[in-house]
Amino acid sequence: MASQLPHVEPYSQGNARIRNVEPMKEGKWVELRKVDWTDEDGKDRVWEMAARKTTSKGGIDAVAIAAVLKQPNGHPPRIPIILQYRPPIQNICVELPAGLIDEGESPEQSGIRELYEETGYGGKDFEGRIKVLEVGSTIVSDPDPVPLANSPGLSAANMSLVTLEVQLKEGEEEPKPHLDEGEHIDVRLVPVMELYAHLQAFEKLGYTVDARLHHYAAGIELAKKLTGNPGSAQLYLSDAGLLGSSLIPSTFTPKITVHATYPSFGNVQPGSTYAVSETQDEPTVSFNAPAGQPEAKYTVVLADPDAPSREDPKWGPYMHFALADVVPGQAAGTTLVGYMGPAPPQGTGPHRYVFLVYAQPVDRTPELGRDAEDRPKFDVAKFAKDNELDLVGATFYYAENK
Repeated sequence: MASQLPHVEPYSQGNARIRNVEPMKEGKWVELRKVDWTDEDGKDRVWEMAARKTTSKGGIDAVAIAAVLKQPNGHPPRIPIILQYRPPIQNICVELPAGLIDEGESPEQSGIRELYEETGYGGKDFEGRIKVLEVGSTIVSDPDPVPLANSPGLSAANMSLVTLEVQLKEGEEEPKPHLDEGEHIDVRLVPVMELYAHLQAFEKLGYTVDARLHHYAAGIELAKKLTGNPGSAQLYLSDAGLLGSSLIPSTFTPKITVHATYPSFGNVQPGSTYAVSETQDEPTVSFNAPAGQPEAKYTVVLADPDAPSREDPKWGPYMHFALADVVPGQAAGTTLVGYMGPAPPQGTGPHRYVFLVYAQPVDRTPELGRDAEDRPKFDVAKFAKDNELDLVGATFYYAENK
């Protein structure tokens, strides 16, 4: 069964509508052109196209902005997307912040300006906290950004994708956009790892998702499914503030890829958020033994370091599951602590639920050193040390009780 789509609020900018549509010979911003050309077979042909009148001297019309909002304390990064009514499609469109490049601007300058105007992230309040990560594509022999064609069969319009990183502060309020008169934009902040699911939710409301944003999100979704190397898990763990935490040492380097599968939605995607109700049934944890160790045994632990909250983890790590004597493909293991589904207190924010896989000595089963029902304040590091366990893999997800 597919995971339930996130709840999204409808567009809140009133009821725009189309009054009339008629042919136009000449426009203020766009012109029509007839193109005489010769195809690959040497045949002369005619093409009709549209072109902007505002293309910059650099040959780039516009920028779209993918701004990764880095939150403090390991909360999942988010990305601002916008909703606005688009007359050509006669519908509300879900898109990345974007805009035309002003005279004399570089794509980087335009991207930072447009992000400030359309979302509020920028200006003096964000000085020193916005970094340009990438501008479009680049060619080694020419450092200038290469624009992307928007609709090459209809128009010469193009744009560059500017990727920014914005560092947020703890407790910082969401800024207000600085819109031009007559501009109506609804800003939404979405976890990067859940972008595709949110776009699907907007589509269910009947909105149109901009193809470029859809492709961007689909790329992230595909990478989540195809990424099978342990190093990628390390990046997710680092972004979530788990490296150097009470569960995972800062020197940890994963040796295996861990897959956790729940009956209600399937595989856990590292860093994704799931409904508490979806995680109540015991998951299956699978992985391949490192090369040359087919008979090795492993211990699996699931713990929440954020109990009862991220700000006050006095009960953490909270033990949710422990399984020993696991032999990949051969033995399901011995239950040390029965599975307990996530139950974060209401209003305590997203909790991180972390699966840890340890290589264990083959000649003995690890011992808890306490009652199996004594779940709060479980010292995972001491448990690993006392039983000579070697951490070889990890993955995690978020769950929240709003």
